[in-house]
Amino acid sequence: MNIEPAISIRKNASSKARGCPLRRDEVLLIRKVGYDVWKQLKDAGRRWIAEIVFSSIKRVLGEDLLSKKFKAQKVEAGLKVMLYNKFISL
Repeated sequence: MNIEPAISIRKNASSKARGCPLRRDEVLLIRKVGYDVWKQLKDAGRRWIAEIVFSSIKRVLGEDLLSKKFKAQKVEAGLKVMLYNKFISL
């Protein structure tokens, strides 16, 4: 899918690839350029923005979906998001 990973790594993380070569690459990159530069390169630390949006939608409209089929759940979730956008625009 060509998605850039932004895997946060502990300070003492091993650079041995135990199943995940992307994690090893992140460890080596952080060691090479430093954590602060890596954070700017990967635009890390922005997950909280999405978490706030999801939390507020769930608080206003509930976290349950009534549909049983996945296709219908996608439609229902989309309608909930559109309804939430209407609420905040008022």
